[in-house]
Amino acid sequence: TDEEEVTVTESLLQHLRPFETTPSDSASPSDWKDCGDILLKLGDASSAIPYYERALKLSSRVQIGSTVLIAKKSDTILAAEVDCMEEGTADITFVESGEETVAKIKDIRLAVSLKESNLQVRVLLNLARCLLQIAEFDKYPLSRPSSYRQSAVLACSLAYTLLQQEQDEEDDVSTFHISSLLLRSKAQAGRAKWQASMNDVDQVLKYKPESKEGRKWRKELQGLIAQQDLANKKLVKGMCQWIKTATNEGDEDAVSENAVAAPKAIQKEKRTDSHSWPPNWITAVIVIFVAMWVYQSI
Repeated sequence: TDEEEVTVTESLLQHLRPFETTPSDSASPSDWKDCGDILLKLGDASSAIPYYERALKLSSRVQIGSTVLIAKKSDTILAAEVDCMEEGTADITFVESGEETVAKIKDIRLAVSLKESNLQVRVLLNLARCLLQIAEFDKYPLSRPSSYRQSAVLACSLAYTLLQQEQDEEDDVSTFHISSLLLRSKAQAGRAKWQASMNDVDQVLKYKPESKEGRKWRKELQGLIAQQDLANKKLVKGMCQWIKTATNEGDEDAVSENAVAAPKAIQKEKRTDSHSWPPNWITAVIVIFVAMWVYQSI
């Protein structure tokens, strides 16, 4: 849709905060986080994001001996220790598997700060909240909301992996564990990644069976999955009806043409050939794949 212009009353307008007009280069990561929190509470998620990104950048210092978080797959975050550094690369050892490899510095998503790891978790979760809010109202183009939600998944995965590194015992679960899983579950649901979304909320209820928010979201998620299943069935039914109609029309045209132009001996052969895959079948299959691809990309 095109950008829409609206008229609002003056009472709804607010002055920019002082830190928005005169940013400080000497501000600490905590200061940048506080600025982002203020804007997020005001409902200005898009303006809050740069402040959270700045807080993460200042608190993330890649150096020998530091713990870093790397995205080995699209939604999988792994912790590693930095053994050695050269220009643009780092020799790392994955904490869980002990595997050694060389990683590009630019591929490191976050360097864990021993002093500010708690702040990093809070920033990542608030950043995910901002991205999910923006995804709700920014509908154009269609790929943009999905990108916001994918970034929210990454932020939640970073926060959850960071928390796991600090977790002393398996049952040592904080509210941040619950928040990161719930936010990631909602982001995955927005991407139609139903199984991944359900896995996260089930993990929440495993950690905290009495979680009202977890149980409420799981019920809502089941409803969303049921709606999607119903929509898929209607789509498949409509496609099948279209294929049947197109195929029957193709057969009738072939029979009619053969009856006029061919002798009886050849008519039988051509009628038999008309039951092989006509172009209508190929078109139908292409339409189905395109429809499913479009749905998955939204």
